Amino acid sequence: MSNDLFFTRTGMDRDRVQATWSSACFEASGYQCDARLWHAPSNQYRRCLIRATPIRNDDGTVREWVGSCTEQPALPREGAAPQG
Repeated sequence: MSNDLFFTRTGMDRDRVQATWSSACFEASGYQCDARLWHAPSNQYRRCLIRATPIRNDDGTVREWVGSCTEQPALPREGAAPQG
């Protein structure tokens, strides 16, 4: 499996994201992690929720992983007035 995704993460998230991904691969269990990914059109990092689940063969071995990367809304700063 390619780890191309990990080259786009910020250094601050790298160890945590790699550790949770390695654990999911070892256990062949679902993966979920929050990380900042580079968004080239806006020239900034965006907070994303990354999820993946293993698709298994009939014998229980992992055939492939299917996942998603969903941008999360920015969290309001502490003490900021609620919007809306």
